[in-house]
Parts: sequence; structure tokens; C-alpha cells
Amino acid sequence: SVLGTRFKHIMDSLLWENQASGLHTKQIISLFSESVLLYLERELDVQYDATNHVVVSQLHVLFSKVRAQVQHPWNVEKLAHESKLFVSPEHFGRLCVQHLGISPMRMVVELRMEKARELLRNTNMPLTEITEQVGYRNYFAFLAAFKRMNGQTPRQFKYHVLP
Repeated sequence: SVLGTRFKHIMDSLLWENQASGLHTKQIISLFSESVLLYLERELDVQYDATNHVVVSQLHVLFSKVRAQVQHPWNVEKLAHESKLFVSPEHFGRLCVQHLGISPMRMVVELRMEKARELLRNTNMPLTEITEQVGYRNYFAFLAAFKRMNGQTPRQFKYHVLP
């Protein structure tokens, strides 16, 4: 359908723009996102709740910041404060689960592991330095978290060794 083709073009552009960094990138992403919502509203015949949009938008901004600063000692209180949603840490946690399907600290751990895998793949940094770069003060805590999330140790991951 024509609508499907248009929607695909907008999604492709949104994904491309999300990977770019340049003048007005945030504004362009916002406009593409708004277009996606309008197409979905029209196609699914639903009314969009602006409050939910604000919450989801703020959560995405927050977790983009966390992704850029995974080494920071994040906790739920700091995340709630940084979210600019002006809610208690408990309510912030509920909002994350409701809108993202994941608890805030689980999201932090996933972002840290994403960064750890990237560093393991693309650098020759010692594991102790990677541990610090991804926000762990203790190598053994990092090792346990990495193995729990990836099914193998960081060393096995780096050298493609089967567990």
C-alpha cells in the first residue's frame, strides 16, 4: 500500500538520522517520530496520549545520556532525578517498566554490557580497564554480570571461545 511505503520511508529515514550527528538532528528525529505517530494513529484509528509521549521521550533522552556515560555510578534515585519527570524513584521505576518493559537498573546493566561487548570487540584494553569504563568498581562483579548477561566470560567473548 502507499501508506505502508510512506511509513517504511519515514522509518528508514528515522533510523538513518538516529545514527547521524549533525545540526538539527534532534529536531529532525522529533519530526520523523511525530510522523510515525500520526501514521499509526490514522492506520490503527487510535488517539495518541501526549502524556505518554512526554514520558517515553524523556526516558529515551535519559537512557541516551546513560549510554554515553555508562561509567557513572547510576542508581534509581539519580536516574529518576536526571529523567526530569519529577517523580519519586519508585514511580520512575514503574514508568520504565510500563513504557520500556524493563526496570531502570536492568536497562543500565544492559547498556553497560553493550559497551563492554563493543570494547571487547574493538579494542585491546585490559579487562580491568574495561571494568572501570563500563561502571564497575570490582572486576569480579563485572565478570559475574557479564557472564549472566552473555552466557560466557569477557575473555571467552573476546576470543570467541565456547563456554
